[in-house]
Amino acid sequence: MKRLSLLCLLTLAITGIWADVYTIGTGTESLNRAPVDGNNEYSWSRMIYTAAEINSAGLGTASQIAGIGFQLHTPLSNYSFTNQRIFLRHTNSTAYTSNVGPDSTGFSLVYAGEVTFQNGDWQQLAFTEPFQWNGSQNIEILWKNLGGNRLIPAPLFRFTSTGTELKLAYNGAIGAFPTGSVEANHRRPNLQLITPMSPEPAVTVYPGDGGYALSGSRLIWKSGGGCPTSYSVHFGTVDPPPLISSGQTYPWYQPELEAGETYYWQIVPSNAYGTVSLPPVWSFRVPELGQLCESFENELPLGWLNPGRWDFPPDQYYPYHGTKCAQVRAGAAGNLLATPKLQLTSESTLEFMALSNAAPGSAGFRVKRSSDGTNWNEVAILPAISAANVWQRFELDLGSLAGQSYHLGIEAYNAGSGSNPLVFLDHVVGPRPVGVYPSPEVSISRRDNGFRLSWESPGGVTGYRVFAADDVDSFGEEALAELSASQTFFDVPTGNRKFFRVTAIY
Repeated sequence: MKRLSLLCLLTLAITGIWADVYTIGTGTESLNRAPVDGNNEYSWSRMIYTAAEINSAGLGTASQIAGIGFQLHTPLSNYSFTNQRIFLRHTNSTAYTSNVGPDSTGFSLVYAGEVTFQNGDWQQLAFTEPFQWNGSQNIEILWKNLGGNRLIPAPLFRFTSTGTELKLAYNGAIGAFPTGSVEANHRRPNLQLITPMSPEPAVTVYPGDGGYALSGSRLIWKSGGGCPTSYSVHFGTVDPPPLISSGQTYPWYQPELEAGETYYWQIVPSNAYGTVSLPPVWSFRVPELGQLCESFENELPLGWLNPGRWDFPPDQYYPYHGTKCAQVRAGAAGNLLATPKLQLTSESTLEFMALSNAAPGSAGFRVKRSSDGTNWNEVAILPAISAANVWQRFELDLGSLAGQSYHLGIEAYNAGSGSNPLVFLDHVVGPRPVGVYPSPEVSISRRDNGFRLSWESPGGVTGYRVFAADDVDSFGEEALAELSASQTFFDVPTGNRKFFRVTAIY
């Protein structure tokens, strides 16, 4: 079965109606059981939306429904539910008056496949089979989660209370799909009904435009709206990048990345109504070999310092990269998390991603330096986080500290007047730790009067040293030759058998 993403999938039939998105419900409280329950391996939910509510949302005539949307309460990162089934039908019932079960008799199957929740707010899902609403009856939705996997912590969805009218029912279980009936309740999820429309430009999820991508990572995006049914991927080291994949339905691409390289990528969404004509081109860099690259997958990383008591919990909704990130409740005095000692050059920068669920301006950062890990001096005060629940990239030029070695401390602090904000930190990229220098990969070729050692520059070098020894374990400290940064070869004359080693000077 094809992988399909929540944020709009498969082909829509052409109709003559005006396309739009119609929203029912404005509540801000959270529910973790509907439309899909991540606490259980299997689940189902049923919900009724009346014709009067649909009319009030702006849809007043019989129309084709090409997709639906549900609103996340808390952002998520790559939350995928496999084997999902969604059904719709007309009904004359305005609410449930007795116990309800997952019987799909009389329903039309409108979607079958995988569902992925990405980032926050509205998550739009295009139907594999559009539903023709008759314009007068109520609509009932049945969602069956047949995937057999739990996703903890479970997604939270915003709901609006329907008061005494019970318009939602749900049930979940571990081990087998629950078939029993349950009582209905009033916590119905906010809903969007989507009629056919042309796609909007895609939105980058990872990596951020102009930032870093860690080696081995996927390129991830999501629909910007309009229910695209497929994507073309353009990717390469030139701008504009060449086409490398077309017609794919899943919102990610796995490239092969070279250390130290800069890449460009472009996503072109399409559906039955057209193709985005001028999608943006994004760029990212890959860290050089040996650079500090940390996404906190293994608790406190080796060599890091944690005087500010940051936490690394195993279950997190929304890491920027991987499955974990660092977090702290930032106080006015600041909470410091520091890198290993780093070797700084004129080209050194420190980049990291940060997020807070507090109001804009509540969480700020200071960067500090220390030669001993105990005494700290301020390097810079960075801007406060400008939006809630959105990953924000911070980058600091460290060229003024060139030639020195320091621990770099990232200190989150309460920059507002309210309660201490919860701050998340992820994807830290910086200079090489002291003593971590990549050596060139050397190849050997035969020449008329001997052999040539040759290599490619690993980047950032000021020169090379060539060592020779009679035994692989007996290299001394005295180099056979010292070369400039521009010379990436060394000719060896014919003679006795030797072992050679080439090291880079930084």
